Amino acid sequence: MDDELFCELYRLFFADAITGFLAGVIAAKMSVLLPGLALIDPAGQLTRYLAEKIAEAMPTPCEEKAAERPDDPLVDVAHDLVTQTFDRWLDRALQDAA
Repeated sequence: MDDELFCELYRLFFADAITGFLAGVIAAKMSVLLPGLALIDPAGQLTRYLAEKIAEAMPTPCEEKAAERPDDPLVDVAHDLVTQTFDRWLDRALQDAA
């Protein structure tokens, strides 16, 4: 499937599901990396809220590929976006906590 068709299908059908999935993954990583968060927020409301905000702030792989990396495979662009965004938010959260 070419990138243009994938991006159109992504926008129409998968964007919300992917954002929800990423929020879940981010929340799980936050729970592992910041175990003290469970003491402050045992129900996980704060973790879910932060994870949703992180996922919503991420550009889509299609936007990033078109703007910054037109020659890279779309799967590599998507992987790098998830990793970079999570690391950036985690660094900011740890700096704010210190």
